Amino acid sequence: MGRKSAAIKNIMNMYTITEKESDEIIKRTKTVLKIVRSVYWATKNKAENLKSDATGMLSHNLDSCLFYLSDFAPIKEQQDFEANVFDLFQNKWMIQLLEKALQNVKSYPELGELYHSILYKSYFDATNLQQDKIAVELHMDASYYYARKKEAVLLFAFSFAGIITTELKPRKARNQRNNKKNHNQ
Repeated sequence: MGRKSAAIKNIMNMYTITEKESDEIIKRTKTVLKIVRSVYWATKNKAENLKSDATGMLSHNLDSCLFYLSDFAPIKEQQDFEANVFDLFQNKWMIQLLEKALQNVKSYPELGELYHSILYKSYFDATNLQQDKIAVELHMDASYYYARKKEAVLLFAFSFAGIITTELKPRKARNQRNNKKNHNQ
């Protein structure tokens, strides 16, 4: 374990975690962040394909296509369409949570804008730049860049965890109410 920056120490103190825990959190968060770009762009492409498929069925009127799918399409075709739409909304929801966490990082009082730029260019941007190119683009030497990136990832982890916690509680309660209602019927 290397020397910890003041920002890492502050974040660790803010969330009362140990050095070992912070290293594990950073490692796990990087694992999640590594798939963000591919999920984001795959979801965008899937949405475009789904829209194209739906409008291609019956002229270019989406309302007619949805009417066809809901009332006349074979059951298998309806189920496939519903499954694709469900997957799309699940992915869209997750992307929105990730983007919200990224915005929270940006609003962090110390170096928030810089942390945001590092995370966005490293994990969210369509262009997959090498880390050394990102450092140059942000006018940083390598050691400074990697230290700030580690801080940004740790801050992102806590922001994302907080968002997930607050977003999932109402969703879980709503699902429990729906399950109870369906069970009583």
